[in-house]
Amino acid sequence: MMYWIDFIFRIILALLFGTAIGAERQWRHKVADLRTNALVAVGAALYVTLSVLVVDEASPTRVAAQVVSGIGFLGAGVIIREGINVKGINTAATLWCAAAIGVLTGSGYYFQAFIGTLVVLIANIVLRSFQQKIDYEHLRSEKVDALCQMELVCDTDKEDRVRTLLTQKLLDKEYRLASISSKSLDLKEQQIQAEFLVPEGSQKELEKIIKMLRKEEGIKSLSWKLIPGGHEPGVVKSLWS
Repeated sequence: MMYWIDFIFRIILALLFGTAIGAERQWRHKVADLRTNALVAVGAALYVTLSVLVVDEASPTRVAAQVVSGIGFLGAGVIIREGINVKGINTAATLWCAAAIGVLTGSGYYFQAFIGTLVVLIANIVLRSFQQKIDYEHLRSEKVDALCQMELVCDTDKEDRVRTLLTQKLLDKEYRLASISSKSLDLKEQQIQAEFLVPEGSQKELEKIIKMLRKEEGIKSLSWKLIPGGHEPGVVKSLWS
C-alpha cells in the first residue's frame, strides 16, 4: 500500500527529472519545451502510480506499455516537415525518454530514473557537438564547389509561395538543401534563410535562380554567400529588387 508521502515524493521527483530534460530543450527553443517534458514525465508517473494504488487491478508493466503507445501520438505532433527537411525527430525521442523516466519514477526506481535523466542530457548536449563535427567533416569530403548561404526578405503573405518556389528550384537543379528556416521581422515582412550545396560547375545555374528570385513579387531583398569547399570564408554578394 502506497502512503501519501511516497506518492507525493514520486510525482515531485518525476517533475524535477522532466524539468531537467525540458530545460535543455527550452534553451534550444524546441517545440516540446520545459513544461511539455515535465508534464510528460509527471503524467507517466501518475499512470504507473495508479496501477500501484489499485491493487490487483493492473500491473505497472501493463500501464507502462500503454504509456509507450500513447506517447507516440504526442511525439508525432512535434515532427515538422520543412521542404525536404524533417525536424522534431530528436524532440519526439526526448519526449519518449521523458515518459520512460516518469514510468521509472512512478514505479519507485529513483536511482535508475536519475541515471536515465543524466544519459538523456548527455545525449542532447554532448553528442550534439559530436554530430555537428561529423556533418562538418562530411561536407568537407564531398565533391562540391561551394556551400551557399542565402538570406532573403519577403512580404509575410508571400512567405509560403517564396519558400515553395525556392525549394522547388533547388530540387530541379539537384542542389542539396541543408536547411531552410523563417522568422518574422515585423507584421509585414518575413526573413527566410537557406543553406544548400552547389555542385562543381553549376554556379551559373545558381545565378539564374537568383535572377529569377529578384523578379518574384513580394521579395524585398536577397543576399547570398558562397563558401568554397563548404568550409572556407566566402564573399557576400547582395542583390536588391
